[in-house]
Amino acid sequence: MNVATISTYLYAKELEDKVKEQLNQLSSPIFIPKCQILKTDKVTYFSYDVEDHIFLKFYDRFLGEKIRIHVCEGILKVIQSTIQYHLLQEMIEKECTFLSHIEKQEIFKEVKRILGVPRSPIHQELQQEAQKQLLSNLLDCLEESKNFNLEGFIKFRMAPYKEYLRNILEHWIQHWKVQQEYVRFIELLQIFLSTQPSEMQTLHVVGHKDGSMIILNEQERDITTWCIQEFIKELQIKDWSYEDILIGTVIQLVPRQLIIHRQEYILNQRVMNTLQLLFPTNLMLCSSCDICTIEISKDKNRG
Repeated sequence: MNVATISTYLYAKELEDKVKEQLNQLSSPIFIPKCQILKTDKVTYFSYDVEDHIFLKFYDRFLGEKIRIHVCEGILKVIQSTIQYHLLQEMIEKECTFLSHIEKQEIFKEVKRILGVPRSPIHQELQQEAQKQLLSNLLDCLEESKNFNLEGFIKFRMAPYKEYLRNILEHWIQHWKVQQEYVRFIELLQIFLSTQPSEMQTLHVVGHKDGSMIILNEQERDITTWCIQEFIKELQIKDWSYEDILIGTVIQLVPRQLIIHRQEYILNQRVMNTLQLLFPTNLMLCSSCDICTIEISKDKNRG
């Protein structure tokens, strides 16, 4: 009794191995169908057959359906391990013509990593839902016909999964563009700072548990209020954050050295990365000097 016949042009080896792995998980060896392989010039056929008496004896256990589920899970493994990355490369080549060859390789590498290990619970949930839908589509195809062509399925029945891949790609491209803009911003800022005279030898920044910061000049005098007023006056805005004030102060005063005290309370990692890029050799992180000790005492008094 033939349960399923799978054919493929390109993925014979992967298909044979993955389906075999899944069929070996059947509860009893007698349920594992025999696989007959027929190769032509371009197509390889895998015919999965169960002996008639076995099929009839265990018909009420839905043996044929169970075997097809395992076959489909094997096909799903091929898609996950190989085919989805081929599709992803095709999408990048077709839809990312504005990228250089190296940039395309970087995008492919990052999206492949996301597909392998989802970054967040949301990504993981989306992946599980897409794979569940894909498995359902595979089962529907084998229910409609025992003859299944893998490349035909990829072309005509994988639209939802392709859309899932495209959404991940587009999301990452947007992220990549933001990163490129950030790199350009840093480059321009570095050029600007290199052409400006320094108005201060050392600038101190102290982080606090509540997310606020104190900015001290080289005489260790508090200039936070002055920095805020200058920032508001310069940009004519009312909404600001301490991170905005800090970057604005660095641009205005161009200190030769920047000392960050109690850096663990400066939670905006993008700001810390920016400062490390702007002061590659003149940024110090401190947690145990007199300034740190005084501010720790103030925090305790506030508490």
